[in-house]
Amino acid sequence: MSIADAASTTASRDIAELLEFGCIEQIEGTAGRNVSYRIIL
Repeated sequence: MSIADAASTTASRDIAELLEFGCIEQIEGTAGRNVSYRIIL
């Protein structure tokens, strides 16, 4: 949210889209407020 200066709903939608396209993946063992993602190159 802070990087893109976006609302939380927009940020959530963007993350869901990046996951769907295979651009990022959630790091196993992370969830909730501490969720982390890895960029797929």
